[in-house]
Amino acid sequence: MNPPGVAHSKVEVHHGRCISCAGCVGVCPVDTITLRELSLTIEQDPCISCGLCIQMCPVGALTPGPAYGSAPTAKANRVLVVS
Repeated sequence: MNPPGVAHSKVEVHHGRCISCAGCVGVCPVDTITLRELSLTIEQDPCISCGLCIQMCPVGALTPGPAYGSAPTAKANRVLVVS
């Protein structure tokens, strides 16, 4: 699920389910998701736990992790602009 050493992930990747569609890559407002050689990686530190990637995934390969909701700024102070 998580790379070694990542115990408190905000978003977990279930690689067996991922179809490498890259929908989550395009929707991430902080550009923390990368897809290289059919392998999806999420940088956990910059993740703001917005949940857009989880909602976008058509196969349920992304799920909230144990640290989901912990973000650099409190949810009440965040503004997400989608254009």
